[in-house]
Amino acid sequence: MALPAQTKGHYSVWVSRPGHRATPERYSVDGEKLIVFGDERLADLQDGDRVSATINDLHSGPPLVTFPVTVHELASDEVGLGVFGDVVGHRQLTTTYEQAKATRRLLALQS
Repeated sequence: MALPAQTKGHYSVWVSRPGHRATPERYSVDGEKLIVFGDERLADLQDGDRVSATINDLHSGPPLVTFPVTVHELASDEVGLGVFGDVVGHRQLTTTYEQAKATRRLLALQS
């Protein structure tokens, strides 16, 4: 299923799941998937979990669209360096991109 058009012009998605507060995550669009880090606030998500994704107008503005997604855990070689760099965004790395990519857990959120 195609991602909503609103995902193409934003950088943060709010991920909601039962029993947890919604968390904002920086993402990159890779085809029909949102790529996010999965080793911090989303560390308890497992491959195949179903969650809700919300794109807001600005970081915490009004919601533009909410849609269900399935979580898929990715191997580091499944994500290009450009997509990884987009997920990193403005955060300063303490290692090279290649080292960081090899050590960070990456998730795909797919409609």
